[in-house]
Amino acid sequence: MFFDDPEKFLDIMAQYGNHFLEWLWADVGEKLKGGNGIPIEGIDHRVIRRENDLTVVVIALPMPIAAPEAYFVAAAYRPRSASHPEPVARFMTLERSHLPGEDRGGTFLCEWTRDEAHLNYGKGCAPDVESFVVAILALLERRDQARTSWIKRIFGKR
Repeated sequence: MFFDDPEKFLDIMAQYGNHFLEWLWADVGEKLKGGNGIPIEGIDHRVIRRENDLTVVVIALPMPIAAPEAYFVAAAYRPRSASHPEPVARFMTLERSHLPGEDRGGTFLCEWTRDEAHLNYGKGCAPDVESFVVAILALLERRDQARTSWIKRIFGKR
């Protein structure tokens, strides 16, 4: 849904927010579990708009019970512009983990790509929305810096 039309997704979230999420959760639960899905308790969202035209919708999900269920998901979008010739559309998660020797509160910072690949960036942050926002913004910034440094290495500084 997000990757098909990021701007439409952002518009729906801005207009309907939690009502849309509740409808979507119930619809998916009906299809997957025949209406006997996980309760919606705890679902919420926050829209973050950055000065560089980046918009991030952070969605808090019901408390995960087991790995690799997610605490949060974030849909980040920045349209193509003169200062950003490539649009950004990324979907990140903070997933519950359980590693040997770790208490059951561990997390992994992950991403789902447009082609449905699941990327795991390793140990995540604390499972609270503020820490997740800091982690995803840092991940987005690193990606921008990596792309810029790669281009500079190929074409030289200009």
